[in-house]
Amino acid sequence: MIVILVSLGCVICPLMIGWGSAKMEIGTGLQLLGLTILVFPGAVLAFSHSKWYVPYALMIWAITPEVRRVMDWSVDTYHPMSYISIAPLLVMCYGSLILIKEWRKLQRHVQHVFMLLVVVLVYGVALGLSAPFPALFALLNYAAPLLLLPYMHITKPNASEKRLWIQLYGLLAIGVSIYGIMQYIYAPAWDVFWMEHADMGSIGKPEPFEIRVFSTLNSPGPAASFLTGALFPMLVERKWRPLGWAGVLIVLAGLGLTLVRSSWLALIVMILVYACLSPLRKKVRLLSALFVIIMLMMIGAPLLPGSEGVTERVATLGDIESDHSYMERMDFARELVPLIKHDPLGRGLGTTGTGTKLANGGELGEFGVFDNGWGALLLTFGVPGTLVWTGCLLFLLWKSMQIRTGVEPTRTPYAMMSAAMIAAAIVTLMFENSLTGLTALYTWFYIGLGEHT
Repeated sequence: MIVILVSLGCVICPLMIGWGSAKMEIGTGLQLLGLTILVFPGAVLAFSHSKWYVPYALMIWAITPEVRRVMDWSVDTYHPMSYISIAPLLVMCYGSLILIKEWRKLQRHVQHVFMLLVVVLVYGVALGLSAPFPALFALLNYAAPLLLLPYMHITKPNASEKRLWIQLYGLLAIGVSIYGIMQYIYAPAWDVFWMEHADMGSIGKPEPFEIRVFSTLNSPGPAASFLTGALFPMLVERKWRPLGWAGVLIVLAGLGLTLVRSSWLALIVMILVYACLSPLRKKVRLLSALFVIIMLMMIGAPLLPGSEGVTERVATLGDIESDHSYMERMDFARELVPLIKHDPLGRGLGTTGTGTKLANGGELGEFGVFDNGWGALLLTFGVPGTLVWTGCLLFLLWKSMQIRTGVEPTRTPYAMMSAAMIAAAIVTLMFENSLTGLTALYTWFYIGLGEHT
């Protein structure tokens, strides 16, 4: 009965909002209509415990920024804050409704980890109450991806569902990469419109072969994160490649055009950790594959049209002290030290990130761009909260490495993948906050798959 009611709501609510939008400013009406169309299928899938809920959530995270850009372009009005942006967060929150009835199905250690992190998030909200809307937005960006961990334990996906989810994620990444390559070559009008109004100097010029690819995401960083999360399982296991090596090469090309080097580092960490936990024969194969991929990227990058930006970005890895971006990060890290000493208990959620727009008239606040994940945690949750986050990650890493099966106990591929993701998340915190937003989404996705075996 509840599925029928929600399904009717999926039909009726968009019609009501569409009718009501005729009385609103056209941009607002389109945003609300788009938000409803994106969110309600997620509600149906969540309430019916469908195996398609998780893939749908991944898809919404991937396409929502592009939907927003097309809508802004269609009405020739740039909206720095759009209702459509919260669609992925709302879709993920529907999955939390299952916790209300089936909390006791969680394993004890998952309950403890989840509750510890909830306490830290509540602490962050309490500190950030002076700016309630940024705090709420930041809370959703931390909590929504985290909900995947208990969701996996309660729904208990079987082996075929896990494989399906990973392959569908790979197909999404292939689609995102193909669009990103087209974006790089043709510079679609709606993406150019957004680039001209978003005032982001780090994404290149709104011209063909001058764009730092962000594809259907809202900047190169999230695009690279999404592709990295899909590329890793495609590289380490044949069964997780939806289109074989052709798909791998497409995603590699898309990732390369984002020019986000921290994602390349994260990918290398994932593969190395997975290889170290694998049997000897697989170790050799994975390390050989990693070497071949690096060589292909080095040989293939100069052959791309407009490849100067790609090759220059790679070249700086050999002389990191001459890299402007690296030196800026180091200077920023040094500036953080007195701030953290002044506020060792943290400033609360909403202090850093995109949510600062909500308290700053649509413009990023002082710490809107924050290229240091550890610093973001310390400034937000203080030393106590950061220690809790770190302890929970290390505990889950340890648990993942203990999961073994078979007559001759070996670690399961999902457990090894979970351990690799946690290790990469810890390393990536040096460059970005991998515990919020898209990076957190794929991190908790794979941890959930690995924890439930």
